Amino acid sequence: MTDSVSHKSTESELEARKIMRDTVKELRNSEKPLSGKKSTMNNTLKCVLVLALIAIVCVSLLAVANKFLKVEITLDKATSALINKIAPTGADDDTAFNNKYIEIVDLSKGGYAVTDLDAYNKTYGTSTQKVRALYTSKNANTGKVTLVVEAEGKGHVDAIVLLIAYDEENKISGVAVKSQSESYWDKLEGRQDVFDAFIGMSGNVTHLQIATSTGATNSLRGMADAASIANGFIARARGEAANKPVEETDEAKLSQLRKVSDANKFTRYTVGAAAVANAFVGDNGDVIVEARGDGGSYGKVTLMVRTESGKVVKVARVPGTDSFEPIGSHDSSVFRNDDTLNEIFAGKTLQELAGLPANGLAGTTGVTESGSGLIAAVKNALEYAASFEAETKGE
Repeated sequence: MTDSVSHKSTESELEARKIMRDTVKELRNSEKPLSGKKSTMNNTLKCVLVLALIAIVCVSLLAVANKFLKVEITLDKATSALINKIAPTGADDDTAFNNKYIEIVDLSKGGYAVTDLDAYNKTYGTSTQKVRALYTSKNANTGKVTLVVEAEGKGHVDAIVLLIAYDEENKISGVAVKSQSESYWDKLEGRQDVFDAFIGMSGNVTHLQIATSTGATNSLRGMADAASIANGFIARARGEAANKPVEETDEAKLSQLRKVSDANKFTRYTVGAAAVANAFVGDNGDVIVEARGDGGSYGKVTLMVRTESGKVVKVARVPGTDSFEPIGSHDSSVFRNDDTLNEIFAGKTLQELAGLPANGLAGTTGVTESGSGLIAAVKNALEYAASFEAETKGE
């Protein structure tokens, strides 16, 4: 349990006690000498006391559960052996573990730009992806130290936990699966090409960059999510500035940007937050935000949103990032059409977005999660763009 949770639990318990004392005092002051009324009042008082005690017990049990049931990541021999494969120490697994060539990093002791993993995940993680730990792997022969991140993303069944090694340029140099419980994992067994596809990657990753037609799409999404948050973490841990401007050269990303802007060149500002992946400025002054929305299992989406003066100008989907799927007789595939999305969102302000019904976008019904995800993505883009435009203009 974190200190903040302990503090909140203590406050809740004190509040419950205060309510009980105040209630008892009020009831006693209102008691009348008539025996019938007094008897009723006593019974009421007993009920209040019992309920208050139950509240205190529940709060206390919650505090204990948070404290003792929180999963603490430790370095065991199995994890060490996996790390030794993707970040070789030059020693056998037992020697590497016993001689502490591989160690887990205590971020609170400094040495890295990120010092609090819980705080980091709160800012940059989501309900389905987070960083779990940072490790170092030292080569016994050369002394070279490789950083390895343990991160998780939500698969079809549960979390997929990856161990990801990085080179000096914050690019992935190796990947191993620490744990998974996927029902379709057999579709990925023996697919070394899936893991090799990660090598050299940095920044945000989509499942289409890893593999297609495996029969395990949600598992690939979980792996991509784990890699994405790990990539952002390793850059920040090493002190790479957020919003560091670079010219966008990735053709897939440029193709997406050209759907919403007529600019010839784009400068990318890496954000890597839970709500916003990147921001772009075209050589014509256009501002485009790559924003994420999450409305639930079938409402995840990433959009390119061009904004101006607090309004949406144009939007386009980022392929491979959504989970809009038919559910029974309801079909949210209409949301895969960029023209439809622009009919819904073009010209909208934050205030107007607040009035849009998630269940009913483009005449659809029964696809509330998908609608919520879209609205959230556009809302996140507008909110970020407001401060970003001011910052880039020096205001």
